[in-house]
Order: sequence, then C-alpha cells, then structure tokens
Amino acid sequence: MLGNSGNSSDPHLHFSIQDGPDPLTSTSLPFVIDRYRLQGTAPPGALLRTVVVTGTPREERRSYPLEGALTDFSR
Repeated sequence: MLGNSGNSSDPHLHFSIQDGPDPLTSTSLPFVIDRYRLQGTAPPGALLRTVVVTGTPREERRSYPLEGALTDFSR
C-alpha cells in the first residue's frame, strides 16, 4: 500500500510478504532487506521538510531501518 496514512504528511510504503493471496487467511513470511543506504536520521515526529538530518550516510546490509531512518533503496 502506498499513500498518506498514520502520522505522515508524505507518501510512504507499507508492505507485507504473504504465503497466499488472501490477507485474512494467509500467513506473513519473514524477509531480509539485503542492502540499503542509510542517509541519516530525523527525530521522532519531525516533519521531513523542516528537519535537519543527522548522521553520516553509510551502506547497511542485512538490517532493518528503524523509526526516523531516511533510506535509499535505489542501489
């Protein structure tokens, strides 16, 4: 699902990997994000248009982005 939901004013992605087509009867499957670039972090609740991103960009492997992480999956 892509859209504006929850406490967000910008589009973001929610996804789930299932073992069948029906979300009510299928089981969620585990997944691993192989790699992404962590651009930095923003404080919880900050509007991305006005916040200063902190941290040094770096490559991440086999981990999950945490809340406030600004990531690039295009690599």
